[in-house]
Amino acid sequence: MRRRGLQAVILAVLVLLNTYSGAAKILGFRHGWAGSRALAHAKLDLAYSRLRSALGWQPGNEAYQVVVGRVIHTAQSNGVRLEALAGHQPIDVLGVGVNAVTSAISMNPADAWAWFNLAEVYGGFRFARIRLDRMRRAGEATASGALDPVKAPELASIGLDPEDTIAAAAALKALELEPEFFFYHDFLAKLYWDRGLKEAAGREIRESFALMPRLEVHPLRDDHTIVEELAGPILEGIDRAASNPSLDPSLALQARAGVLDLLGRTREAIAAYQDLARHDPPAHTIECDLNIGKLHQRLGEYKESIPFLERVSARESGGGGGREALFHLAQAHSRLSDHGQAVAYLKQYLALEPGALHAYLTLGDELEAAGNAAEAGQVLVTAVRKFPDEPSAYEAVIANLVRQGNLEEARLYAEALRHKDPASKTAEGLLGRSNERTGRREP
Repeated sequence: MRRRGLQAVILAVLVLLNTYSGAAKILGFRHGWAGSRALAHAKLDLAYSRLRSALGWQPGNEAYQVVVGRVIHTAQSNGVRLEALAGHQPIDVLGVGVNAVTSAISMNPADAWAWFNLAEVYGGFRFARIRLDRMRRAGEATASGALDPVKAPELASIGLDPEDTIAAAAALKALELEPEFFFYHDFLAKLYWDRGLKEAAGREIRESFALMPRLEVHPLRDDHTIVEELAGPILEGIDRAASNPSLDPSLALQARAGVLDLLGRTREAIAAYQDLARHDPPAHTIECDLNIGKLHQRLGEYKESIPFLERVSARESGGGGGREALFHLAQAHSRLSDHGQAVAYLKQYLALEPGALHAYLTLGDELEAAGNAAEAGQVLVTAVRKFPDEPSAYEAVIANLVRQGNLEEARLYAEALRHKDPASKTAEGLLGRSNERTGRREP
């Protein structure tokens, strides 16, 4: 009997432990999911609170530890104070982030993403430290009368700071674990660039584009200065990618054309798109013809652009490329003084893109140029009705009416524009010119 009673007790304990373990996982997941969602919406206090609760239920959860580190990084990078850490110095907040991420690394040393987040935590701390240092220096200079209060001193930094050294080492460790992931090279390139280490930045960006040549997936794509300054290494990386057997060769050709286009090296970009079209005609003909047509127009070669754009319009009449080609065909014929043909293309374009205000305004201009001022006015009035909150539509119809001598109706639209935008200088100017011609005075 005693033995059976002991077995029953053990069984009951095991059931309770299993129940608690299951409940802990469920509750931990709910808090962790809520914390991650709050971070995605920049609700950092809520994110930190929910993630700490998640770790209370699942202290061994590596992912939640990493996300805590991301919260700390985001807060310090953006100068946001976490309520739970109010009164802590930046170095103490850094410690919270580092402890969280290193705990994750200790659970899984092969987690490259955790190593990379360690790099970002130190990067966030550097932002916080420099921000406070700048504020301190500005305060001291202002107190001494040496600085205009609205101007803060810049803190030039050439070379790696201590935080940078740790961040770079952590990123290199992540790269060692995931050598095919280009993003780590991008991170290092930006770090080195910001510290004035252009040669090192070029080396990293070259490696990044060799792994992934498509410009649009690289975080540096929006910084035209970096792309321009590092164009050589970027193009060298793309050339290396072309010989990578694991990548489609057309990917590198497409990337080269796109980079040259972005850099304004228009003749080279045209040649690159021609190479791409020859390499893989079925997949890239429309893309290449459209881009070549637009590039010819950038050079002012409107006649040369027409055959390329006509091919796109014929092959993809209802698609996005075909619609864009119609608008550029209208531009080409306008610049060649063939305004009637420009009008025809714009009407086709508007039939496919009825929400394009710019096309209505351009059509109004082309109709006037073709000698159809009355029809132009009708089109512009339609634009005002379709886009009643767009000042440019009012401005266009007012200008059209003034040119036709219909000053009273122009005044009505100018007053409507002023009602929409009381500070509108355009409305005041148009009303003023109308008053001068009619001898009318404002009340």
